[in-house]
Amino acid sequence: MIPIVYGLEMCQSTVGISSNCTMLTPTLTCSAYNYTITNLTGSQVMNGSLAVLTGSIYQFNFTEGEGDYIVQLCDGTTREVSVEVEESSMMILAVIILLPMLLSLIMLVGAATMGENHAALRIGLFLLSIIPFFSAMHFGVLSLVEFLPAFTELQEAIGSTVYWVGIIFFVIVSYFIIYMIYALFNNLAEKKKERLEY
Repeated sequence: MIPIVYGLEMCQSTVGISSNCTMLTPTLTCSAYNYTITNLTGSQVMNGSLAVLTGSIYQFNFTEGEGDYIVQLCDGTTREVSVEVEESSMMILAVIILLPMLLSLIMLVGAATMGENHAALRIGLFLLSIIPFFSAMHFGVLSLVEFLPAFTELQEAIGSTVYWVGIIFFVIVSYFIIYMIYALFNNLAEKKKERLEY
């Protein structure tokens, strides 16, 4: 039987960490067992307590996003940590973001190639093709926040774009609903007029 251990992976190196991991300390003797994480701009990112691993060796979970950090232990020793995003995970994210756009394209092609006798379905597909756009933008913002948190201007630009596209989508749907109600009442009025003429 092979035992399976679940938990965070151990930090293997001071350079190139690509995910959350457990950092181990050397042998420590301190009055208060804690650590401080500072980024290279000098601002403190995290301050926490160390957990006993065994004897005088301690551990803590490193969960910071992409960037360069200095970890200072309670005895004054430091360790440099660089968190990098792997190219393969960025490629997977790009595919996930593009999938809703592909669905939108399929819906638009379907709406354009249907015959005139399917007018309601064509309009429905056209309106539905806008919704995956919101999913793709949402996935994009989540990826930016997770992997590129420093690009706040890009996050705000995407948010503004989604806001304005949402307003335009609301106007289009409102127009469609008002037009359908108008067409329904107009049709009922014509049928009533035809009945009265007979």
